[in-house]
Amino acid sequence: MQVKAYKHAGHRVKIEQTKVKRDWMDATDNAHAYKCFPVSLANTIGWSVSLLDDVEFIWDGISDSSAEHVKVLKDPGGFCSTQRSNGTISFYTGIFFETDENTSMLQIVPPNYFIDGAMPFTTVISTSFFPEAIPVAWKITRANTKITIPAGTPIATFIPISLAKYNEVELEIHDKVWPEMSWQQKEERNKVWKEITMQGKFTNFYRDGVEYDGTKLGNHELKAIRLKINDFSTPIEEWYNINMEKMNVNHLDSVTKSITPSGFFGTSKDNIVELENFMTEEEIDFLEKAAKGITIWDYTESHVNENGTTIYDANYWKDRVATRPSLDKNDPKIGPVIEGLFQRLQPIIENFFNVRVQPTGQTIVRWLPGHIQKPHADKELHDGPDAGLPNDFPYYDIASLFYLNDDYEGGEIYWPLQGVTIKPKRGAAYFFPGDMNYIHGVTEIKGNIRYTVPFFWTILEHTGANKPDYNKEYYRTLLDPEMRGKKLYESVYEE
Repeated sequence: MQVKAYKHAGHRVKIEQTKVKRDWMDATDNAHAYKCFPVSLANTIGWSVSLLDDVEFIWDGISDSSAEHVKVLKDPGGFCSTQRSNGTISFYTGIFFETDENTSMLQIVPPNYFIDGAMPFTTVISTSFFPEAIPVAWKITRANTKITIPAGTPIATFIPISLAKYNEVELEIHDKVWPEMSWQQKEERNKVWKEITMQGKFTNFYRDGVEYDGTKLGNHELKAIRLKINDFSTPIEEWYNINMEKMNVNHLDSVTKSITPSGFFGTSKDNIVELENFMTEEEIDFLEKAAKGITIWDYTESHVNENGTTIYDANYWKDRVATRPSLDKNDPKIGPVIEGLFQRLQPIIENFFNVRVQPTGQTIVRWLPGHIQKPHADKELHDGPDAGLPNDFPYYDIASLFYLNDDYEGGEIYWPLQGVTIKPKRGAAYFFPGDMNYIHGVTEIKGNIRYTVPFFWTILEHTGANKPDYNKEYYRTLLDPEMRGKKLYESVYEE
């Protein structure tokens, strides 16, 4: 039997054969629990998936359709989701199993692991066609108590099984009376056991398949389970280093073409999505404090195209933008926290737009009082003679933002073509298409500094039934002759 597992590159999870070691077994007298052969053998059954970072959460005891009753307190790896509601929490594994149609994947509670207050569901998944990362959900059983899953603790164990063959098994039930031992045999057995234990040793009768007197009873199918794993995936640290190198390349030298035509997503305001309370309080507090402490900002240069149009204005962004290289110089812990947000948002983006995506680098931006941003498109120029031409970032197919504070006045983000204005909420996430049908701006910030975490998604594949037609010119509102130069907002275009 061959099983393939595809792992989301860079996602901080590990899949391996379940280990025999258990902390509670270590704590027994002289690690006595390991002498129980059935337990020790069962400990190693199946492949287990574990998270490489601690996660913490708490449930208020209310089971209904609202996701608000479970609060994620710690999740630096971006694993957790509460969208299943009803006192449950789900973990994004980033692992896709592939089997033939006669093999399914049985997901069980990791053998002899115990987490007080929560436990995983047991499920069977038809992995011959299941198109998504294998889902893992836990039922929380203890209310109003902080639950911690330490890094490295398996969250689920997977065993390939054939349901068809299992369904052919017949259980026959008969009467049977076992012959009782004579009192002499019982006395002899007890004597042997006592002698062995008095020496501080342990009996291994069952392990060796023998009676107390050495009489052979039978043979085990296996005495040790050794599952083969051929890991061809990129190690996390190597993946991280490769992507850091990519982020350090000057963006003018690394422009990537988009496979998604401008206008493909239409003009509906339904594509402007707000996810309140997306970030945990721990993430918000850490990133807000980190943002306020940034002293090293990016140095960039302005860029003008062949028609004299300013594509990128470095003066506008001076001392306001810190991308990953700058973030690492300020505090190397910032980047991984933002990476965790990416990983948690990615499956939501992919399911919403029916795409497979890759995020751009981690960034923090500060908006000082008096700053405004006129409506613009993220992946192309939207007005003037160059309208419709790509800017320096044509691969910014989908825009996303996290907001670290809301203790300022103004600073609303607005989409003039959709007539939508939002005052961003602290800890919320927002996303929308990056083309000219979704030009957006920011009203003047007043009072305190506004801190954001903007980033973008490059679409690698369209996975839904609706795929781009490259022979078609999609409707782009601002290229419509009737819309050319129209002032939808007083600040949309400069005089």
